[in-house]
Amino acid sequence: MIAAELAGRAVALAGPDALAFVTRERSLLLRFAANRPTQSTAIDDVTVELALVRHGHVGRATTNTLDDQSLTACARRAAAAAEAAAAAGDGAFAGFPEPQEVGSHDGHDPATARLDPEPGGAALAAAFSTARDAGLEAHGIWTAAEEERAVATSGGATAAERTTDAFMKVICIAPGANGAAGGQAGAAGGRTGTAGGRSGYAAETAVAAGRI
Repeated sequence: MIAAELAGRAVALAGPDALAFVTRERSLLLRFAANRPTQSTAIDDVTVELALVRHGHVGRATTNTLDDQSLTACARRAAAAAEAAAAAGDGAFAGFPEPQEVGSHDGHDPATARLDPEPGGAALAAAFSTARDAGLEAHGIWTAAEEERAVATSGGATAAERTTDAFMKVICIAPGANGAAGGQAGAAGGRTGTAGGRSGYAAETAVAAGRI
């Protein structure tokens, strides 16, 4: 994983008593209003946070510029923050944890991680169809994302994971009434209305809620 390699490189550049936490987000977002798509965005971003300990105090700094020079400068900022805090006296932070076994989970869905926009388009089409059949307007948002997270310390502790998530919220509006429904899952094909055969679920729920 990109995040794991980057965390190891960042902590090596930072020196002793350091921790690197790296997050990489890849995501798609579709907004819609009045039964029409209105916005689409794609994100691929990496953030590195470095934490350094000086005299029992922790200083932190972040960057999303990933060359060695920028990572080293980030470490210097974190060290300066810790040293500034230590000017008031020694702190009580005992240090970062020693290496230990890390558990696993099943929160990553390869199909969602491909970030194919087609399931999002299908989800919007189902929402629009359901809303129009009820004489309503559908407004809302659909997202799908993959995140990588990794931690490394100068003491040799490491951990990394990848997760996916999908979310859809639908608001159906008619004169004098409205209803909303939403759902989130680890995969874009779940019951949340994000994609797949149940893609109209959120819209159906919103329509039912709007029949006041």
